[in-house]
Amino acid sequence: MKNFVFTFITCTYNHEQFIILHLESIKYQIYNHFKGIKVAIIISDDGSSDKTVPLCKKWLEKNRGLFAEMSILGDSKNRGTCKNIVNAFKHLKTDRFFWLAGDDVYGFRSLKKVIKELSQYELVTAPCLAFYDNYESGYHIEKDYNKYKTNISNGLCPWFMRRAFTITGCLTEAPSTVFRKELLDKEILDFVYQFKLIEDQPMIYQLFKKYKIKMKYLDYTYVIYRINPNSISHTNNLIIKSAAKKDLEKLCTYYFNEKNWFYKYLAWLRKQMINGNRWIAFFLPTNHFLVIRQKFFSKRIRQYYKKAIIDDATRSLQYLEMIDQYAMKFLKEIEQEI
Repeated sequence: MKNFVFTFITCTYNHEQFIILHLESIKYQIYNHFKGIKVAIIISDDGSSDKTVPLCKKWLEKNRGLFAEMSILGDSKNRGTCKNIVNAFKHLKTDRFFWLAGDDVYGFRSLKKVIKELSQYELVTAPCLAFYDNYESGYHIEKDYNKYKTNISNGLCPWFMRRAFTITGCLTEAPSTVFRKELLDKEILDFVYQFKLIEDQPMIYQLFKKYKIKMKYLDYTYVIYRINPNSISHTNNLIIKSAAKKDLEKLCTYYFNEKNWFYKYLAWLRKQMINGNRWIAFFLPTNHFLVIRQKFFSKRIRQYYKKAIIDDATRSLQYLEMIDQYAMKFLKEIEQEI
């Protein structure tokens, strides 16, 4: 891997509180797993109104030796998550890359090992360890099995069910999903660009629709997802929730273009659920598949849960606390400069 060049893509929007922890996790990866490898970084900002961009600039200035290339994209306009990530992809020069939001964190395990899997698979993903910060007692790792079992079940679904899962929800968790740049042709980027906030579902749907994706679901975690009350997934902001709903409704119009009657049926059920008819979930074949798998064939799911979540929880917490100290040290050093 002597001439290998790899890119970290970071997408930010008002991540002032989190961005340095995220960047320190990249620094950890480079120091511990990417020695001798040329690494680039692209930070794509979606019009942050806080100190996210100044903090990124200062951190890159003090850590310029880590990267062969550095870019900060953005023109102070807020266009939405989808346009922001597509803009980053258009500036991407390497076939191998990781993309992550600025409030999430790369874990302690080697990303280089994950990237190597792309020599045999088009898409690689894994369980996503979750954490939260209550600002009083520090960081906490989410370990509740019920919070993980559905996502793990999705990842372990058989190949012939994957297209169905891209219609009824999202087959993979975006933070831990990695694929090659060569799959991101103009058609797929243009498709994602038309949405505002939800980028993962349109992208994964199009990838599995257009290509015969050979997917690998790993049994260890390498990304730590922040449970952020201000994120699209967890917010109570009615404006953001309305915009996200519009994205899902628009996505459903494309699902209805499917020629396969089964996929059309799934699209109709999904639209009913988006419109508030949650009871319709009872008729989703994918939900029945998950229930049966979790009830009668849960051994493999629990094996993944134990190895990826429970076995790594303590070390991941120690790792978070360690890089948090590095982040606090950096912020203290530059507090008079921002």
